[in-house]
Amino acid sequence: MQLKLDGKVAWITGGSEGIGRGIALLAAQCGARVVITGRDEQPLQQVVAEIEHAGGEAMYTCADVSLSEQVERSVAAIIERWDRLDFVCANAGTNGTWAPIDQLSPDEWSNTIAVNLTGT
Repeated sequence: MQLKLDGKVAWITGGSEGIGRGIALLAAQCGARVVITGRDEQPLQQVVAEIEHAGGEAMYTCADVSLSEQVERSVAAIIERWDRLDFVCANAGTNGTWAPIDQLSPDEWSNTIAVNLTGT
């Protein structure tokens, strides 16, 4: 069964790779206008190009989801382009530093929490 998302605007954070990329491509195949957000522009551009090459509509915003002002700028860009936002897939996340908890620095812990919890 394929979802019908014609005309809907879908925002996928962490949409430039992995699961987020897959969600973005599928949403576009289902007819959504897709926005992907991530920190690195080049992979974002590649996913947007892939969606557009397949006949879909897409855009990207560069943002760190742990920084509210960057998230606000992303939302403003989405609304400016398509005048709506129908759904969000809060997919952005980080594995953080792989180490026993007693070896993590407070900054490493805070970054993981900021991206995985606050960012969502």
